[in-house]
Amino acid sequence: MAMQDDSKTSTDLNPRYEDSMCKVSLKLDGLKSVEDYCTPVGCEAIGAINEAVSWLFTTGKIEKEICRRGVDFLLGKGLPKLIAKILQSLTGNAEKETFKVRYMTHSIAWKFLYNLNYISPDTRKQVRIELVKSGVTRFLLRDLESCDPRTEDPRQRTRILTNIYTLRVLTLFGDSPSVVPIYRATKAVDILMRFAESDFTMIKVRSLLLLATIVNEKEVKRIVTTEECVSAIVEMLQAALESEKKRYSFVMNIDGEEEQTFHMSVKGLVEGLNSLSSNDANKDAIMQNEAVPVLASVIYIKVKQEMEVKQEAIEALWKLAFVESNVEVILTHLTFADTAALDGR
Repeated sequence: MAMQDDSKTSTDLNPRYEDSMCKVSLKLDGLKSVEDYCTPVGCEAIGAINEAVSWLFTTGKIEKEICRRGVDFLLGKGLPKLIAKILQSLTGNAEKETFKVRYMTHSIAWKFLYNLNYISPDTRKQVRIELVKSGVTRFLLRDLESCDPRTEDPRQRTRILTNIYTLRVLTLFGDSPSVVPIYRATKAVDILMRFAESDFTMIKVRSLLLLATIVNEKEVKRIVTTEECVSAIVEMLQAALESEKKRYSFVMNIDGEEEQTFHMSVKGLVEGLNSLSSNDANKDAIMQNEAVPVLASVIYIKVKQEMEVKQEAIEALWKLAFVESNVEVILTHLTFADTAALDGR
């Protein structure tokens, strides 16, 4: 099962690659005949795949050839279809024993998509399209529809957050047209609007950030937020800007025993504020919660996808400036060059 190659590559210098891919191959082949993924056999196999994928992309940061060959191998073994099959089997299932399997499967999908920037945009696009074609987007939305936005159960809250997080990852990478029709057909905006009104701030913010990437110009008018939610987004953005990795991290405590960590990038948070700024009904809340100095500071920092992030921040400030009373406040936080950028919008 180990892949053979006569030419000497970086994989020849890392014996763990062949061993890791061989184990994954056995686990993938074994899972194809498993009917209940929550059995000890299914759970152990998914855990082993999750561990191998983690190793692959950690190593791939340095040795891109390993990452490239590993991704080609996993695609050939049908990993995207298996992810979809597992998530489909768990759709609507709120049993406690499904929790670990669900989270590990989401984790594989995140790593598979997020870490593909070590290879090429075309490969990342191919993986994302494979996942979408396999039905992952529909299964996630269907599972969300069966959840209670006002639940206080930490496991159910984590289930909601993982679904929304994976949907956002699927939306961010590749060309959006392959996902947008699915959102329209499944009434995703209606489903996510329910969670934008959750009592749990993290679910509310997550939903708004996803909605920001999928709504059209008419639908954006439906997204009316509160000062509490805007305050949370601004605080998260400030914390992300001050962090070494330029992201906000949130740890979800589950039953006092398990923990799950969720991250939000500077780009995602700025996109959210930009989208919320499109609706006049949100502008007062954004201004009242000191979003302007934080958005202005984004223009001066170095982050991933720097130009895109700065453009989002400038667009948000430009939209806020359509309210005359906001103009003076905005200008006090900008240099002459920044003001010229706003004028150029």
